[in-house]
Amino acid sequence: MMVTALLMWFFQNLLQVFFMGWVLMPDLFFMYMFYQTTALGRKLPGAIWVAFLGGLLWDLRWSSLLGLNAIAYVGALMLAFWLWNLMPKSGRTPLIFASIMFMGHLCVAVFRLVVLGVTSQHMLHQVVLQQAYAVVLSFIFGFVFFKRGEKSNAS
Repeated sequence: MMVTALLMWFFQNLLQVFFMGWVLMPDLFFMYMFYQTTALGRKLPGAIWVAFLGGLLWDLRWSSLLGLNAIAYVGALMLAFWLWNLMPKSGRTPLIFASIMFMGHLCVAVFRLVVLGVTSQHMLHQVVLQQAYAVVLSFIFGFVFFKRGEKSNAS
């Protein structure tokens, strides 16, 4: 899980570099970690450490506030995982999956906005676009979750 998660982090970092100034990339790393812990049933303690490491790497690369994204990733992952496990198995639909994933993504973005502050309208516009892209990606992950569930139920 760690290698694929770090590859997702690297992919997110590359996209952020390529699109810098136009839009903030959605947190693909967080979305992937949520997918791993819920849909694929990975253990949460291991995922927390991977999320913490990914957050530290993001901090070292972008924010210079060491631990900021690590706290955001771990907190949002734990909250989303907790909400997911509150749902009965019959209620774990792709829409609920996508909604909880987006909510976790939104928590990370709001945490960054509160801690770092919004300095311009342009930055706020980029964050809104980031969330719009995150909604689309959440539904894509939800669709993958649904298709994976169909295959496992058919077996």
